[in-house]
Amino acid sequence: MADSPSCAFCQTEVESVEHLLFSCRVSSSFWKHVLSWLRDYNISVDNLKEEDVIFGARAVLSTYVKW
Repeated sequence: MADSPSCAFCQTEVESVEHLLFSCRVSSSFWKHVLSWLRDYNISVDNLKEEDVIFGARAVLSTYVKW
């Protein structure tokens, strides 16, 4: 069985970090749940950028939440 460059979840686009995190129709459901969870803890996500998610959401969130 050959490896495919297509997204393992939706099979419609080439799999990439950006696709998986932001544009995959399947993984977008997961991200909606994450955003809901953050809002439940009164964590503002209005200013959360793609770079924060990819390169250091933990550092950004640590300013809002004390684990």
